[in-house]
Amino acid sequence: MIRNALALSCALLLSCGPKPPPQEPEPEPETDPEPETQPADELQVVGLTGSLSQSEVNGTMESKAIPAFNLCFQYYLEENEFLFGDLKLGLKVQPSGKVSEVTLVHSSYGDYELEQCFVGKSKFLKFPKPHGGGTEVTYDFSTDVLPGVQSPEEGSTIKLKNALAPFQSEIKKCLGGKNAGYSVTFYLGDSMSEEVENEKGKLVTKTLSRVLTLGGHGPDGSRDGLECLFDASKSWKLAMDVDGVRKVTLEL
Repeated sequence: MIRNALALSCALLLSCGPKPPPQEPEPEPETDPEPETQPADELQVVGLTGSLSQSEVNGTMESKAIPAFNLCFQYYLEENEFLFGDLKLGLKVQPSGKVSEVTLVHSSYGDYELEQCFVGKSKFLKFPKPHGGGTEVTYDFSTDVLPGVQSPEEGSTIKLKNALAPFQSEIKKCLGGKNAGYSVTFYLGDSMSEEVENEKGKLVTKTLSRVLTLGGHGPDGSRDGLECLFDASKSWKLAMDVDGVRKVTLEL
């Protein structure tokens, strides 16, 4: 399987106009492209029965997917401008060139809604007809933080694990138990001092932080449970001191 790596330009994001909520594009009219002669020495992305050349995958993603992904960035970076990471999509392509299934194989962006936007936009892609029947391809890309935005520093996995201890029942309910096979990226911040009761019922002052956003992927690209975890985390107050914004990835 050939992987195509692409680094998106942050300048593209800044050059766009108003930021409307990302809308799913209308499916393109069914038109059969002219058959292409396949160069004998061109690298192939090989699937179960068919194949697409690397240039065919690149051409479709760069002309159709990347502009759609930029709409996702415009919308979700408005609230969380610190988001950055890398992502790998798996796409099943029918003999007609239509995409029948999209899997989020990997993501370190750490925002469930942004990742869902990438998946949703990809479902409307249409590739050239694969050579020899339906096929599967993968596509990788990554971005850095926007110019002028301070990049989040890496946080402590040990401190986050300890801070998440009071919420293990919620995590288990969402993800299905211990060692569920999820890789979850958290952004943490907004530390504040609050008076809380300790185990003896006395009021003590503690520094608490919250989950700004989270996202990730499960075993075999599964997303089941992440929306539940994303929603649950909005009410959590974590017993940890966070200076600025920190990014931490945990295996749960």
